[in-house]
Order: sequence, then C-alpha cells, then structure tokens
Amino acid sequence: MFNEKQCEALFLMAKQHAEATPAIGSRLACNCDTVSFGMLGIARDFVPPEIKLEIQLNIGWITIDGKEVYHFTENDWKSWRRDNRPKKFPGHAWLSFGNEILDLTLPSTLLIGDLLDSRRKEKLQSFTYMTKKIAADLGIEYFPVVKGDDVLNVFLGR
Repeated sequence: MFNEKQCEALFLMAKQHAEATPAIGSRLACNCDTVSFGMLGIARDFVPPEIKLEIQLNIGWITIDGKEVYHFTENDWKSWRRDNRPKKFPGHAWLSFGNEILDLTLPSTLLIGDLLDSRRKEKLQSFTYMTKKIAADLGIEYFPVVKGDDVLNVFLGR
C-alpha cells in the first residue's frame, strides 16, 4: 500500500520525532513502542480516504532464522493486564496494514545489537525501515500478539 517514497518519508518523520524526544534518548533504536505509537496517526494520514485498509499498531515478537526474539505469549499479555506489568517493555511494536508491515525501528535496533551476523548487518545498513519482504530477505518473521490503538495502555497502567 505504501510505496518506497512514502515509507522513507514516514521513516524520516519518525527519526525527527525520536530526535526531538529526549525522554527516549533521541533515537529510534530500542524505542519501538514510543515511535510506532507516535507515528500511528501520521501513517494513517498518508492513506487516501477511498482506501479502506486500516493501519494498526501491533505488539508481538519476531524470529530471526527461527530463533525467537522479544517473545511473549497471549497469556503473558493477559497477566500484564492484571497489573503484573514488567518494568521494561518485553515485546516489539510495529505498524501494519493488511498483510504488510512497516517497522520504523527494527533496522536501527538490530544494527546496534548482536542479533544479526556481520553479513546481514552489512545488508541491513542499506535499509532505514522494515517491510515484510525486507524482513524475509534477512530471515526475520513477525508474530503479532495484539493489535489496536490502546494496546500500550497495559504498560501505562490504564
């Protein structure tokens, strides 16, 4: 649904949002929840009104070559809703529309961590955002657990 120019424009806006937010360290990496939620309305504004495909905020986990990363279950989620919240956000957040994903933070997060080998980090350096195709090329798969505008309220105590 979004073309490359739109994805890049959304990434640049997300980067500006992060840089203007000292509370998250002024960076995209490791701030998937804040950045994805902050970009939700802006991404929706990119969708022409005649297109009936809603952009969603997703909370879930990923695999890299089949290895689970940021993993949690629906039962974990239900437990967190009962005030058993972890101190640190344990999952991953991204935007989706239909079957497509738009992840504005995972590339920068993976570049500073040790989850990818050097060959894939080198390949990843040419990407600023992640789509389903880019992820598949890197051996990454997304698994949403919950979707919706209010899913992060669990971590805000609401």
